[in-house]
Amino acid sequence: MRSNVANPKVDYFPLLELRKNMYILLQKLLSQPLSKNDYIQIKNNGNLDVIKGFGEGGEIIYNFFKVDNGTNSSVHEQEYYKLFIGPGTLLAPPWESIYRGKDRILYDYPSLEVAKIYDSFGLELVERNIEAEDHLVIELEFMIHLIESSSKENEIGSRFIDGQDLMLSQHLSKWIPDFTKDVLDNTESTLYRGFALLLNDFISFDTAYIKEFSL
Repeated sequence: MRSNVANPKVDYFPLLELRKNMYILLQKLLSQPLSKNDYIQIKNNGNLDVIKGFGEGGEIIYNFFKVDNGTNSSVHEQEYYKLFIGPGTLLAPPWESIYRGKDRILYDYPSLEVAKIYDSFGLELVERNIEAEDHLVIELEFMIHLIESSSKENEIGSRFIDGQDLMLSQHLSKWIPDFTKDVLDNTESTLYRGFALLLNDFISFDTAYIKEFSL
């Protein structure tokens, strides 16, 4: 994937499915603790061979799912709650407002900004009525919707591509480095270390990749 950054317009549409699948995987890893069925699905259908070539995080995730069938799922479940849910102080809170808001509290201005973006595209997001709008799961879901919609438009100048650029450059790229640092600083879990490294590298890549279309 990285070799396409220099001239992304050549391979935009062939890469749509690969990018969408990466967002789907990242969202699945953060949405909830993985079930044993999730482990099997990712191992068999998670495009792990493609992910393997995407930096240290990709290699960690590849190796993890190639050897892990969910036998230690309870250990990773405990780690998931410790990092992202609680109880107690969260070690890696997955909301943009916590990292970019003035008072580092939920529902600060980043939440209002992304809510306006969602509304401008008229997309119904599954998790939106459950979580604050700037939860990472919802921001990743929005990117999946935009990618799917841009493929239906079938044109480089689609407003859905502009939406991807806006979401990446003004939101995800602004807080993901700090969020992933918190994950890495607070876990020894191979799964979540791989997730954090892959997320950070992929958002950095995709921000540069999509930026070419708004020039």
